[in-house]
Amino acid sequence: MAARLPAAGRVPRPKAFSSMARVSVIRSRNGGNLCQCSDFALQEVPCRRMPSRRLAIARGNELPAITTQTAGQTAWPRWLLHLALLATVVTLAGLAMLWLQRNPLLTSWDEVMHQNNSMSDALLLRHGNLPALRDAFFLQNRWLPPGLRLIGLPIAATFWDQAPIALRIAAAVLTLLPLPIIWFGLRPVAGAAGATAGALLFALTPQNLVGAQSFMTETVLHLAAALAMTLLLREALAPRPGALRLALLGPVLGLGALSKLTFLPTIGIVWVGVAAWRLWRDRDAAGFALRLALPSIGLALVAWPHYLLNIPRYLAYAKATAGGYAYNPVEATGLDFARYAVGDLVWEVFGLGGTALLLAALVAGFLVWRRLATTEWAFVLLAALAAAPPFLAFLLSRNQTERYMAISLVILAFPAGILLGTALRQASGLAARTLAGTAGGAALAQLGMAWWVALAGPVEARPLRPMVEAAWRPNFACDFHALTALVPPGHAAPRIGLFGLTLAVNPPNLQQAFLRRGTLAKTIEILNDSATEVDWDQVLRETRKVDLVVVPEVFWHGGRDPLKPASMRNVGDRSLGDYRARLAAEHLVEDRGAIATGPDDYCTVHVLAVHPPPIAPEDAERLRPLRPEVHAVAGGT
Repeated sequence: MAARLPAAGRVPRPKAFSSMARVSVIRSRNGGNLCQCSDFALQEVPCRRMPSRRLAIARGNELPAITTQTAGQTAWPRWLLHLALLATVVTLAGLAMLWLQRNPLLTSWDEVMHQNNSMSDALLLRHGNLPALRDAFFLQNRWLPPGLRLIGLPIAATFWDQAPIALRIAAAVLTLLPLPIIWFGLRPVAGAAGATAGALLFALTPQNLVGAQSFMTETVLHLAAALAMTLLLREALAPRPGALRLALLGPVLGLGALSKLTFLPTIGIVWVGVAAWRLWRDRDAAGFALRLALPSIGLALVAWPHYLLNIPRYLAYAKATAGGYAYNPVEATGLDFARYAVGDLVWEVFGLGGTALLLAALVAGFLVWRRLATTEWAFVLLAALAAAPPFLAFLLSRNQTERYMAISLVILAFPAGILLGTALRQASGLAARTLAGTAGGAALAQLGMAWWVALAGPVEARPLRPMVEAAWRPNFACDFHALTALVPPGHAAPRIGLFGLTLAVNPPNLQQAFLRRGTLAKTIEILNDSATEVDWDQVLRETRKVDLVVVPEVFWHGGRDPLKPASMRNVGDRSLGDYRARLAAEHLVEDRGAIATGPDDYCTVHVLAVHPPPIAPEDAERLRPLRPEVHAVAGGT
């Protein structure tokens, strides 16, 4: 029914057309849009096209219209945020390419290990050895879900000649992909400025500086999280369950579950929470069942084979983690702990610009808390709850927890964008515009510091520590390809054992030298770096299984790792003399001497050739792991 207009000349002046009022859009006979507001009489004020025009909104979830007046007043913070987001993309991509140009070879353990997994899979695929590829996915590295391998396999297979470089470039692309996903996910709800603010909150974390340079599991984790949050936000606001949207959500949840074990304990809260909220609000049991069942089918189809095989192991990990396993507790207490937590959150997790954005979003929440629809508030609170587990881990442990908190920033990007975007829609939102402008300025300052550190050199300052790590972390140009010529001919899968360990000389780096030559190789630490005592019978048994034993030259002459304090010498370093004596007594090896593998002495290794083990070169046993993947925490599974 059309609203009754006041008599001519008696239309009251709005108390504050600039104030946010709940609106619904109606269409007049001539096709124009009228804004009907709850705090003043119906006014024939043309509405600027709403960003939510193409988004179906459930009854009671009307989004605020934006007038031309509002758009003009919010232009400067909006463009400042857009500029900051563009500068962040350029910075992440530019610094990643600068690191690649300065360091064509890597010696980092974890990243090279992930590269090797994808290169090994690609090599098996190129050889047509599909059974071995299947076993590699399900039976090797079982402690790590294979989501990153699923992404890395086609990249390494397509660009085989430059696979390590291609995978490192892919890391930068995968790190940037969540940004447009977050932006387009928020755009219909939060407007362009809010969408930019949300994407910027995730983009500005200093963890992305190293993340864009590293082919690690977080790249796929953050991509899946951004996709899932976008689909869940649309589902929360939709008038009815969307079958296509829910069908897409299932494989996204599956990819996230295969990327990292922390995915479902965070995103799962939003998924189940959205379904439960709509059940409570709509009293729609069928919709509730559909919102849970349809994504569950897609999740199971993608992730169930790996989890079905490894669920006992993961349950054991969860139990051990709950009991304190792998915790590196924070020793500080009281004010010292507060300084540690705040300092790490500001400088390592959020960054200067991200901290300003988060504070702006919190203040915006107080400004607009009466303006948001209940479903929007429900989604904001669910996202805050889902982001909490990584924060708790951060407070309890120092075991790389800053890196793991980036998924919380993907989740928090959505409530931050909604709150700040809604505040910026107010025609008189001077406070919101000031907050957004300050956040944009802080973001540009943070990016300027990152470029300064990368180009000028490392600077000893606490706020710049993650930027220094991203541009100047230790790396050595060690190329171990010379070892490939020392393996006896005819061995399809050489086996390399490492005794003693440094940053430059570690199993993944040795393995990649063979993979770059198109040769599958297995590498192990003969004596594990974390061992507290030596089982010499076990050490000699495993030595007989390998073709070469590699020892860092610095240890061969009785020295120690110059990058580690003396207190951090591991048992392998200290036991090398006993190991050499036992090898000589058994007449087990032939000394091949020292081999320089790079311009730095740190890359030099000493090589021992083991007398051929009683395994035929063509034996399939060589494609299997050198030792069973047993973990005491997992009960030997």
